[in-house]
Order: sequence, then C-alpha cells, then structure tokens
Amino acid sequence: MEADPILKKIIGNNSLAPHELRGNPFPSLARAIIGQQLSVKAAQSIYNKVLLSFKSKVFPSPKKLLAMPKSKLRKAGLSNSKVEYLRNLANFVISHAKEFRNLDKMSDQEIIDLLVQVKGVGVWTAEMFLMFCMGREDVFSYGDYGLKVAMRKIYRLRKIPSVKRAKQISDKWKPYRTHASLYLWQSLNNQ
Repeated sequence: MEADPILKKIIGNNSLAPHELRGNPFPSLARAIIGQQLSVKAAQSIYNKVLLSFKSKVFPSPKKLLAMPKSKLRKAGLSNSKVEYLRNLANFVISHAKEFRNLDKMSDQEIIDLLVQVKGVGVWTAEMFLMFCMGREDVFSYGDYGLKVAMRKIYRLRKIPSVKRAKQISDKWKPYRTHASLYLWQSLNNQ
C-alpha cells in the first residue's frame, strides 16, 4: 500500500480482526442473500433462526432447503422474496454442480457471470462471495455504499465518489483491493 499514503495511514491506525473464509459456496451465498439490505445483527438473527428451523448448527444442503416448506422459512423471518431467492439458489447449485466444483479454476469475472444468473444474486453479492468465501485478494465492490462512504471520509471528498473516481483511487491498491476494502470498512467501525 506504499502507493497510497492515505490508505497506509488508515492501515497503521486500524487492526483487522482475523476473518475465517466461508468455504462452502451454497451456505455462503445463502447467508449473503439472507443479509441483503439488513444490518449485520438482523441478518445474523434471521440466519440463526433458519438454522433452528432445520434443527442444525450448519446450513442445510440445497436438497434439504428445497424440501423445507416455504412457511417454515417465512417463520424464521425470511421475506417471500428471500425464500424464493434461496430456493432459486438451491436449484441453481444442484443444476450447475460441475461449475461449483470448479470455482477455484475460474476467474473473478467468470464467477460473477455464473452467480448473477441466479435471481436474487447480484454483482454485489457475487463480489462479497469472492472476498469472503473464495478469499480472492483483488476485489473491490464499486456498488458497496459503505466502501464509498469510507472513501469520502478518508480522502476528504465533498461527496460520495462516482464509480470512475472510486476506480481511480482503488486502482492504486492492486492486487490487494480486498485487503484495502477490509480496512475501509474497519475505518467506518472506528468512527
């Protein structure tokens, strides 16, 4: 991060909690869908209730999820649309099993292109999957509002940066934009 003295200062002033990669694609993507447009706390609460509905400490397989009545998933706190998105995902993972077995051999863009075929999985969700499930080190989500807010604050910009401006800033961090993103998010938590 020597190419960016502002980010270097943020790194020096923040310590990151170690995060564990979520290696299994289906539960990772399901968790991302559950968490869409929710606070971390609310998403975790609903995720835990979904696990309770399966009487399990681990997220169910796609087949088990499809076998669960929609009403039970709704009782866990999922909206109708999120129930449908999870079912779409389960069907997609089953029908594209070969691709999911070969994710490690795919480029970031190939993975994004695969995942956005699932109704309920957008580019942001695919990027979070790349970061937190696949452990890809050079991902920056231009659609993540928190990252743009952090950029505005630490670079003292008058407004939220456009994609073009965010790209100009984040290009300095290649090939470690995921790490820079973690520090940007952390900087928001410290303020």
